[in-house]
Amino acid sequence: MLSKTVATLIRRLNFGNTSRVLAFYSRRYGQIRLIAKGVRRHAKRRAGEVGPELFTEGELVFYPSRSDGLAVLKEWCEEDARPGIARKPVRYFAACYVAEVIEALSREGEPSAELYSLLAETLDAVAGASRCETILSAFELGLLRILGLAPETGLCTICGRKRDQARRGGILYSPVDGGAVCGECADRVEGPSVRLTAGALAAMEHLARTGPRSAVGVSLRPRELRPIREALSSSVACALERAPRTLRHAKTLEKARKDR
Repeated sequence: MLSKTVATLIRRLNFGNTSRVLAFYSRRYGQIRLIAKGVRRHAKRRAGEVGPELFTEGELVFYPSRSDGLAVLKEWCEEDARPGIARKPVRYFAACYVAEVIEALSREGEPSAELYSLLAETLDAVAGASRCETILSAFELGLLRILGLAPETGLCTICGRKRDQARRGGILYSPVDGGAVCGECADRVEGPSVRLTAGALAAMEHLARTGPRSAVGVSLRPRELRPIREALSSSVACALERAPRTLRHAKTLEKARKDR
């Protein structure tokens, strides 16, 4: 029996000599892993790609798996190719990061319309952006909220009392503890922490309200943006229980570019 859903391709791997294993996140079924048989054979014969491109959205028709095996691709109708993502490395790596995190934190058979909307909105924003830092920050905040891990910024996440007002050294943010920490609890923080200025914390709260699409127009000073990126990417790493591979690769490339 065939199944049909709107989906976005978040990962693909070669399988054998002619096929591919594809990972989609879908609105109706959550994550779907399936095999696209023979698509690489057709690609060679036609001297072009056949089958879904990364980050494209479309209508997916497939045969569900009968056991723990892979579903089988029947038909793919592309609706939004998001061609802008591939035109700039910064966009491509941002999209890869989003896809990696969605794949790692979602499950097959556990759909979330809210998570799918966040994925689609983020990739749409990335496809036309010149810089992606605020978009990724809004994505991470939305993701953490959906997971029930939204950072606490108004109260101390350890003792529950109202956090300190901004001091000269900034406000302490603990990714492991889940948010801001007051001065009295600073010595109880587990793991690395980040110092946020009052402006950075206010910007984080603003990005949490606006979402990725509106984050395109948000401009932040480096002294605010850098600690926000460190704090939120660390919070996502805590949810993953590992550092995202994509961010490590992006940082390596950025360092190589600066060293030239």
